[in-house]
Amino acid sequence: MPRQFDKEASPEQLATLSDDDIDTSGIPDLDESFWERAKLLRPSFIAELEAAIVVGLASGPPEPMEPMSVLLARFRETLK
Repeated sequence: MPRQFDKEASPEQLATLSDDDIDTSGIPDLDESFWERAKLLRPSFIAELEAAIVVGLASGPPEPMEPMSVLLARFRETLK
């Protein structure tokens, strides 16, 4: 049986809970009608990131060991 808490649990306390300790009785099951109406939403920055990658690759292939921070810095520059 799930435990009841008198106060909000800290992240550390939550990390120690097993699945059986978490009361999900107030969450309705997701049936087929939910999944039929569900839509995949992509964050708007994904399209911008993809475009920046295409532009970056058009200017030449990246160095094999180029750090991700450099690639992200290039992306930030495209947003300005």
